[in-house]
Amino acid sequence: MEKDLFLQEIIPLIQELVPSGFTVVEKVQMKNNGTIRSGLTLKKETGRGTFPFVYIDPLYEAFLQGCLLEELALDTAHRLCEKAPGHPFSDRTPTADEVRRLAVFRLVNRDRNDEFLREIVSRDFLDLSLLYGLYSENEAGESTVFFMKKALLPALGLTEEELFSCAFRNSLRCFGETLEGIHERILPAEGEEWMYILTNRFRLYGAAALIYGSALKKLAGEKGRDILVLPSSIHELILTPLEEGPYDYLDELIKTVNDSSTAPEDVLSDHAYVYRRETDRIEIFRA
Repeated sequence: MEKDLFLQEIIPLIQELVPSGFTVVEKVQMKNNGTIRSGLTLKKETGRGTFPFVYIDPLYEAFLQGCLLEELALDTAHRLCEKAPGHPFSDRTPTADEVRRLAVFRLVNRDRNDEFLREIVSRDFLDLSLLYGLYSENEAGESTVFFMKKALLPALGLTEEELFSCAFRNSLRCFGETLEGIHERILPAEGEEWMYILTNRFRLYGAAALIYGSALKKLAGEKGRDILVLPSSIHELILTPLEEGPYDYLDELIKTVNDSSTAPEDVLSDHAYVYRRETDRIEIFRA
């Protein structure tokens, strides 16, 4: 059965299992780096609401592997009716004080997110971009980020510079930064550590820790060298003290790893960066 026919069969079955007043609809979500994911969600016939999003591809794969349509429909209906994490600003405008208190940022690839960045408040950083959003946790401890559209700042009398200062402080407070040696994660420590992972305490969107600069400055001081930054993903970075080279193979290696081993929505960059001790600045690395 083709996917389109599968959807024509399963959506009416799910519809029969959800409460009256709700309609099962197919929707697409634009993820990071322009990746499009199709899924099913609920639409409330009166009023507004935020509901869970169930991706279609895993459902279809489960069907192809032998799961019955009725079982998949029942499971999907249960998931759609669960309480969604939601966000307090999905149905109202935040105040200036709420923006100052809850603003955080994420670091993404600028070119791969060009369409999304047209609407969202952001700041360029080298060839990357910082996205600004409002961080929230619900009663269950689930977190969401509500990305702010460009019209919000002037409406609240805020500048991007003020937003950056608040987001820097809040991101560091909410997510922190962690620096651990590769050996600490996958091998027993042996001798001097020369490769490190920089991320945040949740290991989600941890590449934004690059903006703080404190871990880079500390490592460069300990090693007495500039620090080479390898963009593993939007979630973590690999740091290593800069040696004498050669490094002419590096960009090709990073791109190969991104193309073969990194999910498209998780790619940060196809080239390396370097932290310079003398200037206390991060640059795009030129071999």
